[in-house]
Amino acid sequence: MKIYLSSHKIKEIVAEFAQQLKVQPEFDCEEGMVSLPKSVGIGVIKGLSFPFGLALLMVKCELKDDLKIKYQPHDFQPLQFLFSLKGETFHSIDSDFIQYGLSPLQGSITASKKTCDQKITLPANQEIQLCSLQINREAFLKKINCDLDSIPEKLASAFRDKCGNHSFYYQSNYSFAIAECINEVYSNTHEGLVRKAYMESKAQELFSLQVKQYQDDMMSEGNRILLRKNDVALIKKAKDLLLKDLKNPPTIKALSKLAGINEYKLKKGFRTIYSTSIYKYLREERLEKAKLLLLEDTLNIEEIASKVGYSNKSHFARRFREKFGSLPSEFVKRFQSEVL
Repeated sequence: MKIYLSSHKIKEIVAEFAQQLKVQPEFDCEEGMVSLPKSVGIGVIKGLSFPFGLALLMVKCELKDDLKIKYQPHDFQPLQFLFSLKGETFHSIDSDFIQYGLSPLQGSITASKKTCDQKITLPANQEIQLCSLQINREAFLKKINCDLDSIPEKLASAFRDKCGNHSFYYQSNYSFAIAECINEVYSNTHEGLVRKAYMESKAQELFSLQVKQYQDDMMSEGNRILLRKNDVALIKKAKDLLLKDLKNPPTIKALSKLAGINEYKLKKGFRTIYSTSIYKYLREERLEKAKLLLLEDTLNIEEIASKVGYSNKSHFARRFREKFGSLPSEFVKRFQSEVL
C-alpha cells in the first residue's frame, strides 16, 4: 500500500493518512491520531505540533502488507530526526541516491532537496515503532540561529538551508539517553495541558540529545563518550573477561583494551547496565563465588579467600561479613547445623 503526503504540517499529514486509509481522524487541539483499519493492520499514527516549527510523528503498528509513505516535493522541506524503536524501516531520498535502513536503536538526521521525493517503507509482519521529530527550519531558526556556531558546521548549514537547496544525511546507533526519552514519549499517560507540556519538553529533549550525539560522532572513535547499542555488547564482553579469572582480574585499563572500548565509556556504561561500578561488581561476584565454595566444603577458608582474589584472610572475612552478616567460619557452622 502507498500513502502520498503533499504537506509537512502534522495536522495535514494526519488528515492525509486518514483520507487515504479511509478512516476518520481524531483531533484534540494540536494533536491528531489515526487508527489503522483492520484491512491494513493494527496500530496508530499520532502527530503533535509545537511552537517554533517543532513536531512529533509517532507510528506504532503491525502491517499486513508493506506500507510505502511518499513525501512529494515541497518548497519547504523539514529537517527530520528519525528514531527506530522496533522493526526495520527503510528511507530513501530520490535523485540524491540516499538510501538506508534503520534497525531498532538506530536513528538518522535527514533533509531532502525541495525538488526530491522521499519514501519511507514500513515492512509487513513485524512490530514497528518509529518516531519522527520534524523541524520546520524557517520557523525553528528564529529560536536557534544565534547558537548555530556552537555545533559542527555541516549540521549548522543543514539548519540554515531553510529553502531546501541541499540534501543532508547522517545515521548512527542512538544513545541510551535517547532510547529512554523515546520510551517516555510512547509510554506517558498524561492528558490535556499536562500532556502537551510534557510532550513538548520531550521533543526538545530529543532534539538536544540527537544534536549532542551528532557532535559526539564527529569526534574520533576513542574520544566518544555517549553509550550506544554496539557498546553494550562490548561492555558485556568486558564483564565476562572480568569474571574469567577472579583471582587475577585485569585492571580497568587492560580490560578496556581487551574489550575494545575506551575507559570512560566502559566505566560509565558498566554503571548504566549493571547499576554499580566495575570494582564493586567484581567484589560482589568474588563474595558470591566464595559463598558457593564454602558450601561445597572442599577447601579451607584461606584457600577460598586466595581462589577469589583475597591475599589477606582477615580482609576477606570482613568483606564476607559485610555482605552476608557473618564471618565465613560462622557461615559454614550455621550451614552444617542446618543440614544436620
